[in-house]
Amino acid sequence: MNLEASLVGLLINDPAAIDSVRIEPEWFEDPTYFKIVKACKDTRAKGSYEDLVTLGQRFPDQVATLVEISKNAPFRVDVIPYATLVQEEFIKRQAQRVGQDLIQTQDIEGVFKASNDINQLLEGSTPQTTKTLLELMNGALERIKDTSMGAPTGNSVLDGVLNGLKGGDLSVLAARPAMGKTAFAIETAVASQSKGRVLFFSLEMPSDQLIKRLWANTREVEMKDVFSSSPDVSKLQKAMIKSEGYKIEVLEDYVYVEDIASKVAKENRRGDVSLVVVDYLQLAKTRQKTNNREREVGEMSWAFKMIAKKNNLPVLLLSQLSRAVESTETKEPDSHHLRDSGSIEQDASVIIMLYRSVVYGIQEDGEYFDLIKVTKNRNGETGRIKGSYFDGRYQSWSGKTFNEGKDPPF
Repeated sequence: MNLEASLVGLLINDPAAIDSVRIEPEWFEDPTYFKIVKACKDTRAKGSYEDLVTLGQRFPDQVATLVEISKNAPFRVDVIPYATLVQEEFIKRQAQRVGQDLIQTQDIEGVFKASNDINQLLEGSTPQTTKTLLELMNGALERIKDTSMGAPTGNSVLDGVLNGLKGGDLSVLAARPAMGKTAFAIETAVASQSKGRVLFFSLEMPSDQLIKRLWANTREVEMKDVFSSSPDVSKLQKAMIKSEGYKIEVLEDYVYVEDIASKVAKENRRGDVSLVVVDYLQLAKTRQKTNNREREVGEMSWAFKMIAKKNNLPVLLLSQLSRAVESTETKEPDSHHLRDSGSIEQDASVIIMLYRSVVYGIQEDGEYFDLIKVTKNRNGETGRIKGSYFDGRYQSWSGKTFNEGKDPPF
């Protein structure tokens, strides 16, 4: 794809990118791209965004072109360098025109006009948005003053450590299978929905199974009863009544990270979104062609980080751990056990890990134990939550006190 098509594709796949850089329709030599960018600019000026769907409705004769541009657009890249290059090409074309005019002019007015045109080109040659140091410091000060909690996890001890999941941050929840990742995510969704809508992208579990676990989390009915062939209907009705007002939207038809990004951007424009949950990373796909699994997972990890950043929303991304953790003596996970890519650890602002010793038959002082670990916290402490307990009956995690560092929590 040429530069103009690449830039237009970036705008289609990430509509909010138009806010981060200056882009003018006049920079585009291709008249189709000119129309698309002008539509994006005009719609943004009215307080909204254009995406693949709305542009297809606006330009029905260009649907195939729009889809092709979107599909082949660069992935995991910053829009600013592309905008810079497209503008540079525009300036070169304009400079050639001005040069031709200067050669052909026969009077002093023509020379002054050509000189003025050149100055105008030079003055508008940097599309990047810039802020003064004072503006950056004022912004940082405002964020420090903002002590309000982010999206709560439902675990009071963990929320005390993290102050909730913060907007703009990618938080990773990781564990081996059967450790309670989805239960933890559901509990976080239930706690966060009091602050706004939760978008729950369920890539692994059908929506009906997720809803049944949600009912168990209400503590009105146990998991064994929810999945029983002859459940207690009165208990189920109580669970349904308690959860029917939850602002949790389960989305199970989204697999490609590009589609998830588009959906989140669209829903965020509607407003009242408090949290995005994705269950889970290794089941996601990308339309970017690569034969390297580690690179593919790394690109998707970066994409989820950008979803959080561009929409200023907390994203809770569930992830599997590699089998390597099971070759250790304690079987206790750490960040380097994240599966398929070291980029996950790099991209995340927070990493939370779950561990249940009963899965491995490991006891401490004759008892099984559960563990919640914060192995990465970009803006705070890491450590273990002592007295963590997973109650499978109600799909609920709890913990008593936080223990910083690496000291045993038992």
